[in-house]
Amino acid sequence: MPQLPVLTAETTTTARDPVAQEAFGPSVAYSSLTTQQKSIVDREIGAAFYDVISRARWFAEINPSASDLPVEWNELLRQMAAARCKRVFRSVSDYALHWRMYVEPLQDRIADHYTASWMSSGTLASDIQTAASMRSHVISIIIRQRHPVFLPVNEIDRQVREEFVRLWNCKWWRFRRRMMKLTLTTSGSVVSAEGYQISAFASREIVVQGTVSEARSRITWLDSTRAAEAASRFDGETGKPRYFYSTMSDGRMSIALLPIPDEDYTAFAMVYIGAPTFTLGGSGGEIDGMRMLPVELRGHLRDRIVANIVSSAGREDNDAARLIRKAANDFELLAGQFDDGGPAEASAFPHHVGRTISQLGSWNGGNILSPLG
Repeated sequence: MPQLPVLTAETTTTARDPVAQEAFGPSVAYSSLTTQQKSIVDREIGAAFYDVISRARWFAEINPSASDLPVEWNELLRQMAAARCKRVFRSVSDYALHWRMYVEPLQDRIADHYTASWMSSGTLASDIQTAASMRSHVISIIIRQRHPVFLPVNEIDRQVREEFVRLWNCKWWRFRRRMMKLTLTTSGSVVSAEGYQISAFASREIVVQGTVSEARSRITWLDSTRAAEAASRFDGETGKPRYFYSTMSDGRMSIALLPIPDEDYTAFAMVYIGAPTFTLGGSGGEIDGMRMLPVELRGHLRDRIVANIVSSAGREDNDAARLIRKAANDFELLAGQFDDGGPAEASAFPHHVGRTISQLGSWNGGNILSPLG
């Protein structure tokens, strides 16, 4: 792990003259300032000290193998303190100019150093194939904002997972369609042989596999009214299923079979699958989940996560608004390209929480809303 920058009382004392000269003029020494001015300069140097040391610890966490940058860290301390003093003693415009000319280049240089081993300027959305690589992309962007965001890594991981689920479930994307082998059990449940959660059926029928002595059969979907009639007819009966209808169980979409199967049956159906699970540890589920997104949507997912993080961090500025607008505009284009339109009307199932939680308006981004859902 790299050593944290040597930022001590001696360092902050050394910064006093350069900071005073930036704020009051090249010929002004710290010792010539009034007691009140010295107090303010020391306060701003102290604030910059804690900001820089917290950044250094964060970078050491995300890349423990990187070497240290003592010169850049100490220079960042002085330039941040000088900018803060200019805001107090001069004007906001002087503060902004100093920040743009001196602080931002240092921030970028430090960011490049700590991310060089796992990111490059040529990295593309097609390289995002795991949740871990998505995390790297997101970190590389949020630390290069004009006002960088330094979230704990576990919080970034949570954002990656939540935004992945929101994007996956907010539309009936074509890539969610899958011909799936199912097992209809005697308990009345429908089990996927592939382990995916079924969000909806893309057709009105489930085809039961035939045997040597028995031809294949079809199970037909029923709407609410016809399902009630069939339920009263087959109440308590078992046999080969003839009908199914949509219902909810433990907050998830499920189906009920009528009559309840008298034995396990193998069946096939075209379904829409729910968001696959993945972990940041590199399991197969993680790879399958992220890779199932088209390349264009992986890039969009990255932009959504960045916009959400920057907005949630309280960055109510033009940068945050720009990121949110880009995510919303890109979604419109991608929805037209990849949205399948959903199940047939007869078998349509609500988007459950998808329509609500996918709204960009729920982000801390003002009045900018998304066409999601």
